[in-house]
Amino acid sequence: MRWFAFIFGSLLVPMALFSQSPLKNAVQLLTYRVAAGSGTNACAVAYNPADGLYYTAFAGNPSYPLEAFDANGKTRYSGEIGTDIRSLWYNEKHHTLEGLGYPMRNRFTVTLNASGEPTGLKPPTRDVPSIPNTQSVAFNAGKPGLLFFDGRTVYRLKPSNLKLRERILLKGIPGDRANLNFTSMAYTGVKGYELAFYEPSEANVYYTDLKGNHTGTTRIPGRAPDAGMFRFSYANRLLWLYDVDERTWHGYRVF
Repeated sequence: MRWFAFIFGSLLVPMALFSQSPLKNAVQLLTYRVAAGSGTNACAVAYNPADGLYYTAFAGNPSYPLEAFDANGKTRYSGEIGTDIRSLWYNEKHHTLEGLGYPMRNRFTVTLNASGEPTGLKPPTRDVPSIPNTQSVAFNAGKPGLLFFDGRTVYRLKPSNLKLRERILLKGIPGDRANLNFTSMAYTGVKGYELAFYEPSEANVYYTDLKGNHTGTTRIPGRAPDAGMFRFSYANRLLWLYDVDERTWHGYRVF
């Protein structure tokens, strides 16, 4: 798969190379092996298009890793996250990383230097979202707002104040919804397939529209990572699954 990583080693995966409907089988394009040795639950991948960097961090402990890597899977930064997190995303307007912590779900900010490398953690705010599952991983979907999933329902929050905007119930998802990754979901931005959910037992990714209606399915080929909690993300038009045994994120083309 190294030649795939070379071809797609640009600042942004070209949109023209992707279809607007899901692939039947995902295609692995990029992998990243985490440099640090601590932590189990990698909770997100975020992408900074200005510097062409991806970021990942681990939930569970302030000393767990925060790392940056490039489109060739090369580590560009490795340090500690500095707070117990449950989310991570890139704020293009402020050129920072943001997320929500645990257990109060306060918002935190990681500052970046001119090259996009982390430089420090700002103290968390006192904004606390009203959602039932404190383990849920927030996904910043831009215009649709901040998204959470608790295994059955998607919650849309206003990013400005973390107030509940809407609840979205999943409808028509094949199989038992109890088998879905119950902390994490993804926002693809593809019309009609905006929301994505992972079923590790079948290695399937299920898509719904913004009303929660099932609209498509992609299968992860080969030995798919067992990501039943955390370890599932979406960034730069790639779907990401984390393999605990390999300590590796696998980035797949799914459109």
